[in-house]
Amino acid sequence: MNGMNTAKNHAESAIAFTESVTGLRVTVHDLTHTLWQHLSVDRFRHTHSLCSLVKTGPYGERCIELEVDSVRRDANRFPDGRVHRCHAGLTEVCVPVFDQDRLVLVLFLGPFRLAADARAHWSQPASRTADASATGSLAALSRTELDLALEALRQLGARLRGIIAEQNLDLSAPDLDRTLRIRRFVAANFHRAVTVADLATELGLSPDRARHVVREACGESFRRLLEQTRMSAAAALLLNSRLPVSEVAERCGYTDSAAFGRSFARVHGASPSAWRAGARP
Repeated sequence: MNGMNTAKNHAESAIAFTESVTGLRVTVHDLTHTLWQHLSVDRFRHTHSLCSLVKTGPYGERCIELEVDSVRRDANRFPDGRVHRCHAGLTEVCVPVFDQDRLVLVLFLGPFRLAADARAHWSQPASRTADASATGSLAALSRTELDLALEALRQLGARLRGIIAEQNLDLSAPDLDRTLRIRRFVAANFHRAVTVADLATELGLSPDRARHVVREACGESFRRLLEQTRMSAAAALLLNSRLPVSEVAERCGYTDSAAFGRSFARVHGASPSAWRAGARP
C-alpha cells in the first residue's frame, strides 16, 4: 500500500472511530488543503439534515459566516475547544488545531442537545433557540459525555495534525517511494504554473521518462493528476471559504477564470458558483 492510500485510510479510520465513540458527526475544515486528498468532500461540510435545513433558510448565510469567519477568528480564545451554539440554535463541539502558532484545522462535532447538568456548566453565546420539535431527536449530552466528546475531538485533531505533517515531509527524502514523491510534489505545487519538466527535475529524470514514470506509478498522466488535485483543492476552497471564484481559480494555479470554470464543470458537473450553491444545501 503506498503512502497516499495509507494516509487516506488513517484519516478516515480516525474520524470514523471518533464518530463511533461519540455517536456524533465530525466535520473538518482544513486550512492547509492537505486532507482533501484523503477524505470525501462530505467530510468538509455539515451534512446533518438539520444543518441542511438551516442553510436553506434565513440563517443560512449567518451559519456559513460563523463556520468560516467567526470560529477561525476567535480560535486563539479557545485553543482547547468549546461548546457553542450556532445562529440557528444548534449546539456542537468545536476544536481548533494548531501547528505551533498556525491554525491548520477546525473540527466540529454534532449537533446535539445539552442535558440539564451540561447547560448549567457551559455558557452559550446569545442566539435563537432551535425549534424543540426539530431538535428533539438529537442526543442529549450530559456534562460528562460532553467532556468526553471534547477530549475525543482533541485527540482526533492531534491525529489529523500528524497526518498533515507526514504529508508535508521533505520531498527529497530518499526513503519516500516514487508514487508518494510524485503526489506530494503535485500537492505542494498545484497552485502555480507547474509542468512535468519541473517534476522531472525533482525526480532527476528526463521529461519523457518522468511522463512514463507518472503513468506507471499513478495510473494516469501528469496533466490529469494535476487537474484532479486542483479540482479537489477548488472544491475545498469553495466549501470552506468566502473567496470569490476568481480568487479560488488563482489559488488553484489558473490565470484564466474561464479555463478554470471549464475544468471545474468537466470534473464536478457544474460551474464553480452553481456547485458552491448546491454543495451548501
